[in-house]
Amino acid sequence: DKLGVKCITAESGEEAIEIVKKKSFSMIFMDLHMPGIDGQTAAMIIRDSRLAPGVPVVACTADAFKIKKDDVFSGILYKPITLEELKRSIDKIERNRVVKIDTK
Repeated sequence: DKLGVKCITAESGEEAIEIVKKKSFSMIFMDLHMPGIDGQTAAMIIRDSRLAPGVPVVACTADAFKIKKDDVFSGILYKPITLEELKRSIDKIERNRVVKIDTK
């Protein structure tokens, strides 16, 4: 609420997938170590099944090792995540968003 955004949370990777099936989002922040299906697998399912085409997915992790940003993730946030880091990530995604216009 401090950033003026609406947030919906999921308790597991499976729940995250089900939520994305029912609602549309402008961006998704996905914890990598969710119960059940992990966040990376959930993000891959969301991407591969085209549940949220074009929606950026940001990985969130407390892992000490650095993970690579790949085709699944638009960015990575390392925990603990400060409000300022979250705001910078949202702003960066919004600045880099490409809008496709169908001219047919």
